[in-house]
Amino acid sequence: MPGSENVSLGRVLQAVLEALAQLIRIFENNGGDQIFQEYAASSLVIGRLVRIVSDTETGVAAEICRGKVLAVNRDLSLQLEGMDSTVPSGRLHLLN
Repeated sequence: MPGSENVSLGRVLQAVLEALAQLIRIFENNGGDQIFQEYAASSLVIGRLVRIVSDTETGVAAEICRGKVLAVNRDLSLQLEGMDSTVPSGRLHLLN
């Protein structure tokens, strides 16, 4: 990747640790709500049509459901349009 030759492992580690330290400070001062709100606000799946399949490393993955994502819940499950229950796990495929 052009320009990556000037980036050392130490600089990457420093950036990761600084970001982690910032998240820890936010959590200690405000709890997890602010972190979750920022996570949900930056979600790339809300409003998108998705397909969720079983998360398997062997065999063929079966479709669990598909639909438009309305929300990411605090437990990181997804609320899909037209579904009464949330989707707690699976592999997500963007359809649009």
